Amino acid sequence: MGCINSCIPFKSVDFEIMRPAHVKLGSNYNKVEILCDYCENTSAIYLLDSVNRNYTKVSLNFIYTLKENLQKSPIFPNTEFSLISSDSLLPTLKNYKARSMENGLIIILDSIYLKDTVIIQNDNLNNKLFSFAMAHKFRCRTYDKRSMMMVDNYLLQDTLFWDADYSDYLLLSFPEIDEAIWDTGISAGVKYSHYLAPYWVDQSRDFYIGNNKSFKSSYKLIQLNNLDSAIYLLNNELSKNTSKLKKEKELHNLAVAYELKDDLTNALVMADSSYKIKNNKIFKKYAEKLRLRKLDKIALDWQLN
Repeated sequence: MGCINSCIPFKSVDFEIMRPAHVKLGSNYNKVEILCDYCENTSAIYLLDSVNRNYTKVSLNFIYTLKENLQKSPIFPNTEFSLISSDSLLPTLKNYKARSMENGLIIILDSIYLKDTVIIQNDNLNNKLFSFAMAHKFRCRTYDKRSMMMVDNYLLQDTLFWDADYSDYLLLSFPEIDEAIWDTGISAGVKYSHYLAPYWVDQSRDFYIGNNKSFKSSYKLIQLNNLDSAIYLLNNELSKNTSKLKKEKELHNLAVAYELKDDLTNALVMADSSYKIKNNKIFKKYAEKLRLRKLDKIALDWQLN
C-alpha cells in the first residue's frame, strides 16, 4: 500500500551557525601567547612521576586544543599563535616597548585539579551500574599584552563520565588512565576556547516535502543556495487558498528559508504564525530556537565590533 501523503514527509537542511563567546575580548589581535613550559620538549614528560606526568599530559592536550580552536574563531583573523615558557614570560612582560605595539593576549594556565573515581549505582532492577568519572578544574588568566591588565580570570570545571558493564569479576569498558587524561584535556580545551571566542556549531532543520511539487522545488533551490528563489516560490504557494494543515507547513518552510538567509526577524514571524495555526510542540520548539538565535546575534555583533 502506498503512502497517502508521502513516504518521506520531510528532509533535513543542515548548516552551521555561529555562537557567541561568554566574554568580550575584542578583535583583530596580532598575537596570542599561551604559557606552556613543556610543549617544546614533550620527552621530558616521561621522566616525571605518575601524578605530575598526568597533570602535564592533560594540560598539554588542553593547551594544544585551545590553540587549535581559537585559530578557527573570527576574532583572531591572521593572528600569530605561539607557546611561551615561564622563563621567557617575565622578560616579555617587563619589556613594555616590545609589547606596547602589539594588540595581543597572553593566556596563562594557572592551576589544574584532577580527581578520578568509580561511581556505583543500582538501576530499577537492582543491577549494579558502574561509571568511571574524571573531575577536573582549570584556572586560567588572560591578560591584554599592551596594558598587562587582566581581562579575564576563569575557573573551568567539569566531570567526564564513562559507563561500564557489570561483571562479578571485572569492571568492563573503563578507559585507560591515559585515554581519560587525553579526553579530559581535549574537552577542557574546546570548552575554554568557546568561553573566550565565538565558535561554529552544526544545525539541522526539518523541511516539509510530502507530495507537494512546490515544496520539493523549494528544497532543491535551498540545496543550491538559491534562497531568494526558494522564498519567492514558498510565498507564492502561501498566497493560495490552502488548508490549515498545508499552510502551517508552508509557513514553517518559509521560516527555515529565512533563517538560512540570516533574516531571523522574518524567520521568527513565520515560525510564530505556523505555531499559532496549530499548537504543535515541534513548531513551538523551533520558534524558541529562533529567539535564542536573535539574542546570540546581538551578542555576536557586540563581540565582533
